[in-house]
Amino acid sequence: MRAPLLAHTGWHAPAISDLPQDWSRYDTISVDTETNDPKLKELGPGDIRGDGHVAGFPLAFLEGERVRRYYLPVGHESGENMDRDSVLRYLAGNLRGYTGRVVGAKLDYEIAWWRSCGLEFRREVKFHDVLAVDALLDENQFAYNLDAVAKRNGEPCKSEAVLRLVAAAYGLDPKKDMWRLPPWAVGEYGEMDVELPLRIFAKQVVDIREQELEQAYDLDMRLLPVLCGIRRRGFKVDFDQMDRVERRLAEVIDSALKCIKHWTGIGMSREDITNVEPQVRMVKLLGATPPLTPKKQEESVNNEFLDGLDAVPAHALAAARRAEKMIGTFIKGTMQHVVGDRVHPSYAMSRSPANDQAKAGDNKGSVTRSSSFNPNIQQVPGRSDIAVELRKMYVPDSGEIVSADWKSQEPRVTAHYCEVTKYSHYAAEICPNWLEGEERDAFMALTLRAEETARAYAQAFRDDPNTDYHAMVRDAIGWAGKEGRKRAKSIGLGYVYGMGRGSMAAQMHLPTYVKKTKRGEYLAAGPEATAIIDEFEAKAPHLRMLSRVLEYEARRRGYVRDIVGRRCRFPRHPKTGERMYCHIAISRLIQRTSMTMMQEALIAMDDAGVDIVATIHDEVLTECHSAADIKEVERCMLVPARHFNVPHGVDIAIGPSWGHTMENE
Repeated sequence: MRAPLLAHTGWHAPAISDLPQDWSRYDTISVDTETNDPKLKELGPGDIRGDGHVAGFPLAFLEGERVRRYYLPVGHESGENMDRDSVLRYLAGNLRGYTGRVVGAKLDYEIAWWRSCGLEFRREVKFHDVLAVDALLDENQFAYNLDAVAKRNGEPCKSEAVLRLVAAAYGLDPKKDMWRLPPWAVGEYGEMDVELPLRIFAKQVVDIREQELEQAYDLDMRLLPVLCGIRRRGFKVDFDQMDRVERRLAEVIDSALKCIKHWTGIGMSREDITNVEPQVRMVKLLGATPPLTPKKQEESVNNEFLDGLDAVPAHALAAARRAEKMIGTFIKGTMQHVVGDRVHPSYAMSRSPANDQAKAGDNKGSVTRSSSFNPNIQQVPGRSDIAVELRKMYVPDSGEIVSADWKSQEPRVTAHYCEVTKYSHYAAEICPNWLEGEERDAFMALTLRAEETARAYAQAFRDDPNTDYHAMVRDAIGWAGKEGRKRAKSIGLGYVYGMGRGSMAAQMHLPTYVKKTKRGEYLAAGPEATAIIDEFEAKAPHLRMLSRVLEYEARRRGYVRDIVGRRCRFPRHPKTGERMYCHIAISRLIQRTSMTMMQEALIAMDDAGVDIVATIHDEVLTECHSAADIKEVERCMLVPARHFNVPHGVDIAIGPSWGHTMENE
């Protein structure tokens, strides 16, 4: 690469002797990494694959109100680097004794690349990721990149003028190709990049204290290195099993295509399964009208449409499409991410609602559920014969896979919140304004009744930790048998998930209709479902009352809190100023609490030295070699139980693969 004629910025790399020699003098430091990471957006960070390298280490030290900042170039293509071995010795020597706070933006990325260079942070180190903390302070923002977070905290964004000017002169991308630029063009930018999180940190600490989020903050930051460790360890893949699953799926496809040929005379190939035109032709031959895409109004075919057709070829095509999708996603997609004999998924417990998995970008996903990516191991199906076979691809290194999850977690969490909530205190506020006279008095009395039933259900768990919550509700209402339990479960979980009555009716396979109001249309329950739900609310009123109270608090305060004080926030509508989504406050609270339980369990396992191989929503997969190992897993899963006034239990399943644990449940 020929260097253009540009004026030198005057920046020079520091000498090792000019750097702080004793990091223990500093309570807080900031770290960053400038890398050559060519497949970052496609496959995730390349630290484990080894298809990139570190170009430079930005460092900043908080010294009172003053910040000392440095950029240590070690791998720029143009040369002019510091001696790499000397820099690594300097960093490693200081990390060995440093137990203070490490600040950064997207610290999981920094931890990963520092580890790839043999640089390990001590377990005593306290991390502060300004992007993750910003999501803790407000999970409803649209962007969580460093510039967006800086702007919200009143800090100036990084100046990229010089960097972009030099990159343009070289004909390079200023971010992706930063490692190819000379250090004198990158140094100042790198120093600003590592100083900015320190400036933001000082303001976030105040916000954490003012919102009383200390416990949730501590949990999030302690979890960060745990998730990094799970990714680093990886999950071993059985390639023979992968081949068996692919052959089985291919047989499903071949059989489906033969079926289509037999019934329609149309010869379809594997390629046609992913091509809309031949599928549309087949559907029209069956006398059906293909649905149109929402935006372009083009003919299309989807599995739901095919399932609804009363035609064998349509069902065969749906089966072939699903099998082809599984091969693409769970066989070929997984192989893209294999390094050696395993995959190394990344995990996030509380991700921002924005998108882009890149280092400097945001994360996409629910604000109340865990997620995995590169590959998304949590996406592997769970409840079918082929799903079990897919999960059998994931195996231990030498011991056995142990799957652990909580027994009836959501009903127990709900029972706790129902008992600790004093409905009678909220009676006037949550009473529907259209109730008058005797009806209003009856509602007030129902709040007291709700407190009684809440205590009764919580006490049932204390008397017998193996209580079947849905069967208990069924019996209290007077319903019978499996159908009665199924009905009680549909309504009970419907409240937990923030469903309306129409959705509950649909869950029970009862008639619904579309009701029109001034605000729009919604799905309403028919008379049969309405009568059933009314009976549920009359005899087990605590669930509906909890939903009403939480909705009221969400509108009044703008948030509800979980067991560690984390806020589930409800933003205002930009035009009307009304709080949005308050009707699902109960769902947000229950799911957020479940996630907090998982965070605490993972931290406890890491502290105890448990070999964690993956976390799948409410399930933890570990590798165990003895009964003592399994007992330790169970103990760690019960650590969060201290927050609740009802006991929790753990379901343990053991097998030679992840799939086998499902068969042994």
